[in-house]
This record gives sequence, structure tokens and C-alpha cells, in this order.
Amino acid sequence: LFNLATIDGLTGLVVRRHFQAKMEEEFRRAKRYGKDLSYLMTDIDHFKKFNDTWGHQVGDMVLREVAKCVQACARDTDIAARYGGEEFAVILPETELDGAMLFAERLRQKVEESSFDGPKGPLKVTISVGVSSIPVHTAETAVDMIKLADDALYVAKERGRNRVETPIEGVEKPDPGKDKN
Repeated sequence: LFNLATIDGLTGLVVRRHFQAKMEEEFRRAKRYGKDLSYLMTDIDHFKKFNDTWGHQVGDMVLREVAKCVQACARDTDIAARYGGEEFAVILPETELDGAMLFAERLRQKVEESSFDGPKGPLKVTISVGVSSIPVHTAETAVDMIKLADDALYVAKERGRNRVETPIEGVEKPDPGKDKN
């Protein structure tokens, strides 16, 4: 029952609700003990168009394969989740910004270099990644930290996708009416 409540049936990663509880726990621990903590938010680039072109069954297969890339890059102490739709997130305990950026770039490259069996041959996707890290970035709550990574993800999308970004001072998330996929 615990696995049914905490693991996403499609990807094998933890579900958002369980992930958010873990994020709160890791954030409190990092703040209390003065430890580094990093957080990644990823999004499959142009996934809506991909689904519209190839169908949801192929889209589900790609979600599973990208989740495998996330799992392959994650350490035993990292917590990876399907955050929603085509978004994945990873908590990197005791990881400073430079280490998180290396992790994010390694993950981005792994997805970019992967090929997935499609109905008419190999298919490829890319991801954009936003990274936040304390104490480098100012976050008073776990929700603040998630928002910083989400804002950085939007910057990555705005700057051309298939890239890794961190929060930039003074840059706000684009208008929500604008499609980020």
C-alpha cells in the first residue's frame, strides 16, 4: 500500500505529494545543520507537440525512458520524482550549486543522447532544467526553493530549451498564458 501511495505507476519515480514531503524534510534539515541542498526541475521540451504527433502511448513510453535517465543519474541519497505531466524533479541533499549544475548537465546530455524506439524508427527528446541551491540562493521555505528552480526552468525555455539554468536576479517567470512547452 505504501508503494501504491508513493510511487508513480508509469515511471517508477516517487509521486509529487510524497516528494514534496521529502523536500520539506530535506529543506528543514539543510537549514538546521547549515548543509547544502540543491533542487532540480526538468521539463521535456515540446512534449505537447510530441504527444500530438505520436500519440499518448508513445508519449508514455518516452516518459518511462526519460524517468530511467533520471534514475540512472541519481545517487542513492537523491530523491527523484515525476512532478507532474512531463516534469521531473530531483532533490540533491548535501550538494552545492556546482555539483548540482554538473548533475543537471549530465542528465540533460543523457536524455539528449538517448534514442527511443518509435513506431517509425528512433525518436529523440530533450529536456530543459532549472536548478536552485541553498545557501547560494535565498529561500526561506522549501516552496521558495521550488519556485526558484521553476523560474530558472522558464529561463532555460526562453533561452532556447535543451539547457540548464539557475535563478537570475530580476528575471520573472513569463506570462502564464504563454505555453512553456
